Amino acid sequence: MDLETDQDYARVLSGLKKLPDFDKEAFITLTEDTDEQVILKILARYSVTLSESLEQINEGIKEDNGEKIWRACHKVAGSAELLGFRGFGTHSRALNMSLKTMTDPHIHMNEIQTYSQEGYQLLRSIEVIFPNLRTYL
Repeated sequence: MDLETDQDYARVLSGLKKLPDFDKEAFITLTEDTDEQVILKILARYSVTLSESLEQINEGIKEDNGEKIWRACHKVAGSAELLGFRGFGTHSRALNMSLKTMTDPHIHMNEIQTYSQEGYQLLRSIEVIFPNLRTYL
């Protein structure tokens, strides 16, 4: 592992620890299965997936398409929890399950909008904490 990766990992971990609901232990557990460079690649890829999923949610809202919204929530749930974003991951799973069984997304519109805001906030936080994430894609 090179010095730049070590520094990036230390900076990212330090920044993530400051986020509310961040599960440091879940993030550190990844180091038992893989190295720091791979973890940074997973986080970088997650930021792209999160951005794409949030776009899908916005499209789903505009199109009144609950299936598109629940699929987008499902897409980010497991990775969120794996990376230590436990609160967001739990919210993703709960919203996914609620929407999957409902035909009318309007019933959950306030929750969907809150979830979307949380997602954009998390995405911005990741981009601030990990400004060179594109180099790990």
